[in-house]
Amino acid sequence: MKRFAILGVLLLLASALFAAGAQQKATSTSFQGTVHALHPKTGSFEVVTGVGMALRLVRLTAAPTARIASGGAGVPLTALKRGDIVRVRCHWSGKQLVADRIEKVATR
Repeated sequence: MKRFAILGVLLLLASALFAAGAQQKATSTSFQGTVHALHPKTGSFEVVTGVGMALRLVRLTAAPTARIASGGAGVPLTALKRGDIVRVRCHWSGKQLVADRIEKVATR
């Protein structure tokens, strides 16, 4: 009986440690695509990414600390226009993608 109690406590501790480790990992991802829409009031924007039949629309929110670079110089989010090609590095925060770095690659 003692062994089952010890095993149960060890399993409980292991699952708690696993859950804590899973919450601490912040995975970042990156997208490259064309700016589709810009919402400066909410600090969000949409990027069309993919090729051919695999096109998709990605909605992102720009973090207040997000760096926006254009030709080596920092620019505000409002400097982006529909049709600009951007490279975005972002991470998941809850159910939304938050942009950490936005780089303007070219203008259409």
